[in-house]
Amino acid sequence: MNGSWRFIRLGGIGVRLHWSFSLLGAWMVLQATLGRRGWNGLAAMTTALILLFASVLLHELGHAVTARRLGLHVRDIIILPVGGLVQVEVMPNRPWLDLLVAVTGPLVNLVLALSAAGLLAVWGKLGFLVGFLTSPDTVAAAMMATPFHRDALSGWLVFLLVVNGVLFLFNLLPAAPMDGGRMLAAGLSLILPAGQAVRLARRVGQGVVALVLLAAIFLRSFELFVLAALMMATGLLASSGQ
Repeated sequence: MNGSWRFIRLGGIGVRLHWSFSLLGAWMVLQATLGRRGWNGLAAMTTALILLFASVLLHELGHAVTARRLGLHVRDIIILPVGGLVQVEVMPNRPWLDLLVAVTGPLVNLVLALSAAGLLAVWGKLGFLVGFLTSPDTVAAAMMATPFHRDALSGWLVFLLVVNGVLFLFNLLPAAPMDGGRMLAAGLSLILPAGQAVRLARRVGQGVVALVLLAAIFLRSFELFVLAALMMATGLLASSGQ
């Protein structure tokens, strides 16, 4: 895909980083600078970026490993800020195969989120999740002030839980090229002709994006506008990378 460069190679699979990840990193650095959070703030932003990257990478490796186990040749993985693209060289016309490959990515994020929740429960720190959701600045300040304290580590576990929870739910949206769109198309192909299934799944996906945009307008939600933009941008990148 244009606009990406080789980052690392894992198990014979090339991992490429899309340029938009650089924009996210620059935005985080700017936030730390404008917020006058100093080196601790910059370190926290860097840690957050690394955790996000790792979560997206593990999500895409879930797809790639499953595809290879099923006999498909994976060319490489493109990492974007809110997801990625696994480029499979040959995809036979078998809907159940596409369904298996699509479902593994979100399952990886679900396992990561549940693992983080389990560790918080063992440490007796589930209250940090409530604190993060109600007053994220307070928890973030504790994370930056005491980087190796258990409270700070609990805060990062909450961050990991939230990030993977969002990635799990985001990718279940029935809009291509999110995994939910691929799962919908594959499921419809089990009961409908392939072409008709793809067209119907595409219309559903367009309807989902339209609903998100309408919700953003009526609720005046910047986050929903960003979500709709990311869905459309990821779709364009996916279509240009095929």
